[in-house]
Amino acid sequence: MILQDWIKRLMDAEGIKDVVDVREAADLAAAQADQRRDTIYVMYNAEQAGENLLSHGVQQPLTTTMAVVIAVTNCRDRRGAGGMTELETLRKRVREALLGWTPPAQAGPVTYQRGRLLQLVEATVWWIDEFTTGGWIAGPEQP
Repeated sequence: MILQDWIKRLMDAEGIKDVVDVREAADLAAAQADQRRDTIYVMYNAEQAGENLLSHGVQQPLTTTMAVVIAVTNCRDRRGAGGMTELETLRKRVREALLGWTPPAQAGPVTYQRGRLLQLVEATVWWIDEFTTGGWIAGPEQP
């Protein structure tokens, strides 16, 4: 799976690239060190392989989890509610862009796994949503 496919999918989605930047990050620490606000970061989060299906060689189902981290400014008004409203809108647009889409070279569509607040720091809300997709990992057959 190629990270750039996910980024392109989000950049092409209605109402995302006109509001925020979409970038890749190696991990959460790299995204937060970037110190950008109003940005969506896409990164690999985890992989989980299932049992090998072959007795001579390797063929395993593979679930890949991608993280979409949203950093939005939370000081648009005196109560800080503007950032939360923007966060809700962006999360909805991200789900609309990704759910049901099958990335190139994957065997199954993207599904939603979970989301949570990471932190609120320096007037920025950091939120992470995790999405999964399925594929296969295979090795050469053995004689």
